[in-house]
This record gives sequence, C-alpha cells and structure tokens, in this order.
Amino acid sequence: MALNKFIQQCHKAKKSSHLPKKPEKLRVDPFTGDPKETQHFVHDVEIKLDYFRDSLVKEIDKVSLVIPLLRDTAKELYNAIHPHINKDGAKRRGIKFDPKNELRTWEGFRKRLEGSFGGHLDRNRALREWSQLYMKDGKVASFIDKLIRLAAVLGYSGEFVKDRARMGMTDVLNTAWSMKTPHPVAYMDYLDLLR
Repeated sequence: MALNKFIQQCHKAKKSSHLPKKPEKLRVDPFTGDPKETQHFVHDVEIKLDYFRDSLVKEIDKVSLVIPLLRDTAKELYNAIHPHINKDGAKRRGIKFDPKNELRTWEGFRKRLEGSFGGHLDRNRALREWSQLYMKDGKVASFIDKLIRLAAVLGYSGEFVKDRARMGMTDVLNTAWSMKTPHPVAYMDYLDLLR
C-alpha cells in the first residue's frame, strides 16, 4: 500500500516538473498599435499563452502578461480601459468596478485590440463612428472611453481630440465646461477632467 502511494507521488512530481511555470513576462515583441502588426502580435501572444496554458489559470493573468507589451497608441488604449480591468484604477477614476468585465479576459482584451487596431475596414468604421460620436445624458465616461479608443485607432491626438470632445458634448455639459478655467493642456488630462 505504501509502495503504491510512493509511486503515485513520484508520477505526480515527475508530471508537474515538466509543466512550464507561470512566466514573469512574455517574450513577444512590443505592440505599438500599428494595424499592420495587430494580427502578428495577437498570433505571437496566443502561441505563448497556449504554451503556458497550464500555469495561467486565471484569465486576468493572461491580460496582465500582455499589458507590459503595449506601447504608443496601444498603451493609450490600455490607459483608457484600465479602470475596467483594475480595481484600483476604477477607484481612482470613481467608477464602479466589475470583476466580470470581459476586458479582464484574454478573449475580451484581444477583441478590443483587434477592434481598435484591426486594419483598413476597422479604420473606415472608426472614421464613421468618430464623425457620429455624440455624448448622451449621463454617459460621459462611456463617451470619453469611446473617444479615446477611436482616437487611438485613427492616430489622433492633442487639439484634434479635444475639439471632437467639445463638439460631442451635451449642451448642458458644454456650457458648464466653458465656464471652467483653466483647462488642462494635455489632451488625456483634459479628457480625464471631463470624466
């Protein structure tokens, strides 16, 4: 009886020693948000995540490994959705945190990356959305999130984004906003203050 137990423990130890450990980082080239590189980046990440699938039990662990790989406009997109992924980020922005948000899964995060940086058809759709983007009463945060996402897709920044934010505001908010001075110079600070 003791011999069988010992053999089972040896098999378990041998089996687990061949499993890859949870990585501290993925060895994948960083992603800047270039639509031509989106599918290549996603493919490389999925290969690595598949290799480490046994050690990446939680979906958020997968997303956490991808975040450090984002640069430039891809990083700006992440900064816009950060409060939907991170509890402390949501608290800082004063929004309710949803631990079941699809952005906390690799699938949801991947869809957002592909939707934002997917290529020419996505760019045309983003241009249409940009021109039709208007705030709805009580939906300031979702308006700002969508504005940031579209700006990242289209490569817009600075005054151009601030102008679109002003044009898309409700009349009530526009009046209140015009009385507030001074406005932040950096467009991301400007949008955060609007939130």
